[in-house]
Amino acid sequence: MSEPKNVVRSSMQPFVGRLTVGALLGGFSLGAAVGLLATSAWLISMASTHPPILTLEVAVVAVRFFGLARGILRYSERLVSHDAVFRTLTRLRVLIYNQLEALAPASLPIFRRGELLNRVVNDVETVQDLWLRIFIPWISAFVSALCGIGIATWLVPQAGTFLLFMAVSGLIGIPLVSRLASGNSARRSLAVESRISGDITALCDSLLESIAFSQETKVRERFNQSHLDLLANESATAKGTGVGSSLAIALTGISVVGSAIIALTSYRAGTLAGINVAVIVLLPLAIFEGIALLPTGSANFGRVQSARANIESIMHTQSEIKTVATKQFPLHRVNEISATDLRVDWGADSLNRLSPISFTVSTGSVLLIQGPSGIGKSTLAYAIAGLLPYQGALQINGVEVSEIEQNSLTQNVLYGLQESHLFATSIRENLKIANQDADDRALLDALKVVEMADFITALPAGLDTHVGQFGYNFSGGERQRLTLARNLLSSAPIVILDEPTEHLDQEQVMRIETALVSAFRDRLLIVISHRNWQHADQRIALPAGE
Repeated sequence: MSEPKNVVRSSMQPFVGRLTVGALLGGFSLGAAVGLLATSAWLISMASTHPPILTLEVAVVAVRFFGLARGILRYSERLVSHDAVFRTLTRLRVLIYNQLEALAPASLPIFRRGELLNRVVNDVETVQDLWLRIFIPWISAFVSALCGIGIATWLVPQAGTFLLFMAVSGLIGIPLVSRLASGNSARRSLAVESRISGDITALCDSLLESIAFSQETKVRERFNQSHLDLLANESATAKGTGVGSSLAIALTGISVVGSAIIALTSYRAGTLAGINVAVIVLLPLAIFEGIALLPTGSANFGRVQSARANIESIMHTQSEIKTVATKQFPLHRVNEISATDLRVDWGADSLNRLSPISFTVSTGSVLLIQGPSGIGKSTLAYAIAGLLPYQGALQINGVEVSEIEQNSLTQNVLYGLQESHLFATSIRENLKIANQDADDRALLDALKVVEMADFITALPAGLDTHVGQFGYNFSGGERQRLTLARNLLSSAPIVILDEPTEHLDQEQVMRIETALVSAFRDRLLIVISHRNWQHADQRIALPAGE
């Protein structure tokens, strides 16, 4: 499936109508503020002449109307625009996750794990500012400025022309000056935050090693420097915002003074009623209310653009698997995997290079793949699961693996990784990842196969016991058996187990091996192991490649 070239824009396209309505509501809200100020100024001026009360009734109602409309329209703008933006972010995340699924695992190592997480989470959140802090405020300010200029032009054309010039100067000059004053500081801030995220993730993964080898001082110095860099860039961004805000205040003051001069001149010339002088003088305050909100978004525009570029870099990353995979998995009662002159590696710089191998294995059989560490046993398993490109022929039921659609492979080929991940939740939830419909009896039966049932039921919380971050509440052997139990719950007809009995003692290995072969007797089982499996029907000893 080809992804759109501009994923941020494409994620917004279905909701452009909602976003436009939100921007217009914001503009009408500020327009109501213009109307409120104008009618209030007229009402106060007219009231000073002590006219009959009926003369003021329309203005009183108008003040109430504009006051209520401003709040209602502002709330509606928030509701509509945020709803549209959240829908956009949801669509954007789906597109990114689909791309990450296509890239894993061959193409993901080019990203640091923490920085990739930062792109998926923080950068996606930052992109929403493109509408909420930049486009919508500008459109709203533009609409409200038109309202104010229209009133001024109706009363005094010269005042309308003057305010038009000042409003255009504000709408264009303030964002431009804020952007130039902040420079690339916002963009650099995002880069520093991404670096900090990557460093924190790496530190969490290697905290014990950092302490063991006395690296705390270096790590602390690195974080302190990153913190100082972040503060410096954020200060520069704040400077840009401040410069833009100062310009907005200056333009507002100039507009008020200029409007006052034009109003007084027109009053003396008899072309403007005295009760309308205050209206002309105060209109710039309402016009520039929306324009004064522009510096913050403009100063951070580089940050939004950088976040957008980070997201696009993920979407433009090419998968190592360059195939047209459109066929469905041809599921049979007896399934067969065959390889002819098969070669697999992780690319030109790979240290794991397999010599060509050939084999055939079918349902009910156990294929054992052995070889020295680093020779590429796991790499071969990735290829069988459709996660790496390969050379030669690799077929499932007569269809090339590279031609089978990935979702079809995922549903029918289970790859039990050597270091399977345990999520920081309960034992029950970790096991049910493989089968959401499994009840407690099924969970305990799977645990019984790996000799964990009695241990789990003896725990105070039983299946609700929290496994901890990365399963650290359990030993290496216990984590290994929990992941084996999860594999047993899967209904996939083809199962690949990578070092399934690692971290277990020899006697326990023999018992669990027998139990696993019995549990998978109706499936096609491929085992990757340093150890010998007594129940293997076929054995492949991988030779070192050239």
